[in-house]
Amino acid sequence: MEKSKSVLLLEALMSAKAERFAQVPDSLLEKERLLRSEITSLEKELIKNTNEKEKLKSDIFLLKEQQAGLMKFVSANYPDYYSLRYGANVTDPNSFSKELDPDELMISYFYGNQAIYALSISQQSKNLIKIPLDKALENKIKEVHEMLSDSKSDISDLSNLTYELYGILIAPLLSSPETSKLTLITDGLLSYLPFSALNTDSNGLTYLVENYAISYANSATLLKQLNEREPASESQMLAFAPSFDGKTEVSLDRSKLLPLPHNKKEVAQISKSFDGRSFVDKEASLDRFRSEAKGFTILHLATHAIFDDSTPEYSYLAFAQVDQPIDESILFVADLYNLRTDVDLVTLSACETGIGELKRGEGFLSLARGFFYSGAASIASTLWKVNDASSTQLMDSFYKNLAEGKTKDQALQKAKKTFIKDNSQNALAHPYYWSGFVISGNTSPLISSNIWSWLILGIVGLSILLGLYFLKKRKS
Repeated sequence: MEKSKSVLLLEALMSAKAERFAQVPDSLLEKERLLRSEITSLEKELIKNTNEKEKLKSDIFLLKEQQAGLMKFVSANYPDYYSLRYGANVTDPNSFSKELDPDELMISYFYGNQAIYALSISQQSKNLIKIPLDKALENKIKEVHEMLSDSKSDISDLSNLTYELYGILIAPLLSSPETSKLTLITDGLLSYLPFSALNTDSNGLTYLVENYAISYANSATLLKQLNEREPASESQMLAFAPSFDGKTEVSLDRSKLLPLPHNKKEVAQISKSFDGRSFVDKEASLDRFRSEAKGFTILHLATHAIFDDSTPEYSYLAFAQVDQPIDESILFVADLYNLRTDVDLVTLSACETGIGELKRGEGFLSLARGFFYSGAASIASTLWKVNDASSTQLMDSFYKNLAEGKTKDQALQKAKKTFIKDNSQNALAHPYYWSGFVISGNTSPLISSNIWSWLILGIVGLSILLGLYFLKKRKS
């Protein structure tokens, strides 16, 4: 199950480690990066260019031959670097269970041809179940996704269907009442399913997120690597909210980028929770993103995401059009493979930032995965076209919770519970408005618990000093 998942992402993390710890000349690393960048550039041109396809294919082939030769040279002359970068072993259940919190349960799904296998691991136990897979179950998963992503679907019908899926996919693995945190490694069609919206009550409606903080990972091996990252001592946020006129057409896929009337408000609200910089309207350009992205620990992008299902690496995020064709203002997934962000959290508050082409065993290719590849520790993304106004409300609460020192999964859980409570009597109660947001990867707090400990200690110390001062003054 582990060997089938997240091969590309794990390679990226091991690459970063290798460059940090192995003694390899910078010129060799630069040559490796340059070859990869040239291949990416030509592959992008191949998608758009219809007149020179054969020449482009030939050029790409020659570059890949050079790349293979370089890798052969590296393996022979720098074996430690090669081993660290490409020789990662998958983690095993016994060692990984020691990495879990006492209240945490990890469930890894493998989507086979005739069955879904689910392996659950906690500190105390391990369990493997086989779920028979037929067209009826596949159709049920697809129907639930369609209903969740449609704000007009019937909540009563949806609650019945999600309760059935809860009984099949989750309930048989929940054995400990102490569990309050679920880490899910999904596969196949399950990658489209926000488990937070599953109904756990046979006689009513209680969402899974009301009792569990839920996060996702691409594999246990990848998560182990992500969790080894040292958190930043101080969190600084970089936020983008470009504007769109709804008329300009992207020639690549003929998409028209509609206005996002609430994204500037969203950025203004979340900027109250963390220090940093924000760029809106025309200032939220791709050039600005490339020049600024490295100096921050939080990256928030409130913009459009467009997907290409046939070649998911060329799905993209849209930035502001600034005196150049709109096609030059978009960031492809393929571009992220050559970008180093190294941020603790990337939030993609946009349309369908989590959905990509399904690939059996390897999860789904998406912008979220692209940012993992570029070095992000965690991603907050969406599973369908989110409502611009409701996401503003949800994101404001999410960032306030993060600023209080909560873990990322707990921050999102609390934000969703608050949203559900505040909107229980109106149309926003539908899970379409809140369940599409998911958190993946390292869920550690952005604010170090040591900071809060020192703050509390300082307050206690100050209180003692003031008490002694007033006591001495009273005696005198």
